[in-house]
Amino acid sequence: LAFSPEESAFSRFLELCALLFWSADIALTFRTGYYSYGAEELRPCKIAITYLRTWLLFDLVVVSSDYISIFFVSTQRGPALARMGRTLRTLRVMRSLRLLRLVKLSKILETLGDTITSEYVHVLLGMLKVTVIVLLLNHVIACIWYGLSLCSSEDVQAWVRDDHFLTESSLIYRYLTSLHWSLTQFTPASMEVQPRNVHERAFAVSVLMFAMTVFSSFVSSITASMTQLRNMHAIFDKNLSLLRRYLRAHSISAQLSIRILRYSE
Repeated sequence: LAFSPEESAFSRFLELCALLFWSADIALTFRTGYYSYGAEELRPCKIAITYLRTWLLFDLVVVSSDYISIFFVSTQRGPALARMGRTLRTLRVMRSLRLLRLVKLSKILETLGDTITSEYVHVLLGMLKVTVIVLLLNHVIACIWYGLSLCSSEDVQAWVRDDHFLTESSLIYRYLTSLHWSLTQFTPASMEVQPRNVHERAFAVSVLMFAMTVFSSFVSSITASMTQLRNMHAIFDKNLSLLRRYLRAHSISAQLSIRILRYSE
């Protein structure tokens, strides 16, 4: 929404795939059972009533905005499409609401997590999940930071207008610069981009206060996970050492001892 990348054949293909996915999701949800008070509910009428009361209206709004956006882009050309820029931006905002459906992924991830028997893999996945969440937060903050500066009036200084940044920099460079600024708010680092007006300064202060809490939680979570991994490795080394002592104490042959140790590892 903030960077407004140019349309390409690949982006239109991804947009069409997303539209087909969410359209099929509506139909499949009418055939997807759920749990009610610990009991599995598979009756189609009950499933339909529950879907009507929960996600159906939201899904219809999101999918219809996709169809409207594709219809306008495919039928309007040139000046007509330029005049509808604000309408298309509004539709893109509505379409971004479909990301709220990702809250369903928490239940799916919990189910997948229950199938993992290795405690080592479970801890690594927990670290990966925390890292991805922090990166997504930085992505959102970077987009807001860029959009806030871009929407400022022409007579007000803004960081995006410094040194011909908008006209001479590519889209990927502008995004990486915004992301770099966002990451520096979460870590003890610095960069050349600084707030240039009161709105940017207020947003920077708000992000800094928010980042102190998030980064502290992130560091503590990673530290706890690393400590857990070290403890697990220490327990394994201790048990392996006890096994070696047992093999030596009972005069087990070297060839058999090596086979046993390799199997244990």
